[in-house]
Amino acid sequence: MINAGLLKDDRFQNEALQEYLAEITGIQSNQEKIPKVSNISIMADILLKIKDVIYYNRVDIGELEGEIDKDKNDPLFLGRKKTLNIITEYINALKDRNIYDFTMLENEFFSRLKSGKLDIFLKDMKIILVDEYQDTNLVQYNIVRLLVNEDRNICVVGDDWQSIYSWRGADFTNILNFERDFPGATVIKLEQNYRSTKNILEASQKIINQNKTRTEKTLFTEPDQGEPVDIESLRDETAEAN
Repeated sequence: MINAGLLKDDRFQNEALQEYLAEITGIQSNQEKIPKVSNISIMADILLKIKDVIYYNRVDIGELEGEIDKDKNDPLFLGRKKTLNIITEYINALKDRNIYDFTMLENEFFSRLKSGKLDIFLKDMKIILVDEYQDTNLVQYNIVRLLVNEDRNICVVGDDWQSIYSWRGADFTNILNFERDFPGATVIKLEQNYRSTKNILEASQKIINQNKTRTEKTLFTEPDQGEPVDIESLRDETAEAN
């Protein structure tokens, strides 16, 4: 998530941000400067958690700042405060240039939708279709809830077993809670696999069955048993690709 490449990226040519990134990555942007933060993992964790809170859970920045200020004896207080300042500066810098990143666009759309400013467009929306519903975040989930009318004109496609974007705020429980959110919904399970052999499906099923929170499915396929599944430990993604 946070790497040395950020220090050379034109998008991050801000002196304060450069210094901060140097600290949390442990790499010096200026050879004369010594990173002040030794525990890189803690600082990276703080950055990611606060970003998720602000962007995906729609907590007001002022409210969040107040929560942080409540416990100034917290050993992570200074790190949280500095991180919040960096994110606030980033958001304000974009807005000053009339620029929005994707997450800011989501939040802006949600705010306008919630305010009723877009109601005139909703009357023409007959059916709401959502693909990869397991990878929706909280803002997207709330947007969907606001778009659906009293006839519950919604159809979603997804698989909680295949959620891969939790690092970007996705919450696979959105699809697990679909029947709770929309009582009487028809659920169609597509359990037949057309790509893999039986050995691969059986191995993946045994792994996924260890998950405590999941839908119940039994995958099957018509092709042959296939080659046995080999388990190999690799050093990194480059070794895996090769």
